[in-house]
Amino acid sequence: MGTPSQFVLYLPEYDAIHHGASIADGAADVEMEYGYGPTDRKGIQTLRTRQNEYRNNVVTLWHGRCAVTGVDETSWLIASHIKPWRESTDRERVDPRNSLLLSPNYDKLFDRGVISFRPDNGRIMLPASMSHSFWKNLDALGITDESTLEFVPHGTDGYLEYHRRYIFGYSPSSRFDADELVAQMLPID
Repeated sequence: MGTPSQFVLYLPEYDAIHHGASIADGAADVEMEYGYGPTDRKGIQTLRTRQNEYRNNVVTLWHGRCAVTGVDETSWLIASHIKPWRESTDRERVDPRNSLLLSPNYDKLFDRGVISFRPDNGRIMLPASMSHSFWKNLDALGITDESTLEFVPHGTDGYLEYHRRYIFGYSPSSRFDADELVAQMLPID
């Protein structure tokens, strides 16, 4: 079950009448009463309407376990798109084969393109050159060069190829530094 959402509907007409003010002179006061201030903002948000359906299908496809570690506490696992949502068609966005069910460490590194998985056999792919601290930090996160997907579902290989080609290792200087990202994920002493 997903996390509950909270929606606050603001109807200036209702609030102005309720507080005995006209819309013109009462709306700002009402906004402050509802907590809109210097640390809040109103906005329009796009919601992923089929996210729960997608996640349930991903959990089923991956047998309720992390695709790499086998961890089966599904509330800890992330249904990660292989081909990013923003790059996907509507069909690809809800296709469970465009997914990996991953523990947070793997998800974060996969999402950022620090790691990927070979489309043919699911073996982890790591950057061509890595510092000693990078290896040390991967080890601390439980990620090794022997990590492998438990299986590669039929139809997932094309998405993994997309990730390998367009996401993995892509790091313009403004995006991130792989060593720094891995180090940030480690617990603070």
